[in-house]
Amino acid sequence: MANSFKKHLLIDGYNIIHAWPDLKKSLKTLGLDVTRSKLADIVRVIHDTEKLRLTIVFDGKGSDVEIERPTPEKTFSLLFSPRGISADTLIEQLASNAKKNQEIIVATDDSMIALSASSSGAIVISSHALLEWVNACQERQLRIIKDHQSSIQKSWKKQSPWDILE
Repeated sequence: MANSFKKHLLIDGYNIIHAWPDLKKSLKTLGLDVTRSKLADIVRVIHDTEKLRLTIVFDGKGSDVEIERPTPEKTFSLLFSPRGISADTLIEQLASNAKKNQEIIVATDDSMIALSASSSGAIVISSHALLEWVNACQERQLRIIKDHQSSIQKSWKKQSPWDILE
């Protein structure tokens, strides 16, 4: 299933955290781990609605690249760069090494990453565009839920209350 994902959204984690006021405030009051989790929770709706691979990239501390999966899906990951390599460099490498048939989308406000990613053929979106995408996906999910609820209500209205007892 993971191979069927033709789009891969790479998010410049700390850049987005600092760009979104609610997350920036969370960073100051609740700390880094909680704020990273909040970012993952917020953007998950894109992963689920758009059916794309989503990777949030952060600077790391370990000697190797570390991958965390906040959900069971292997298509949703937090990626931490190894010590000595910035998240920026890792994003640039991921964008430039992508499979030819895979569309890469990079979300960042960092102009150097944007330039490097776009020169590799990636689509670059701003933190503002990423937030608009989140909002659009949330609205789409709500419409799907409301349509489903409406469909259930209509089918219940067609049945007699006594049908359940049969």
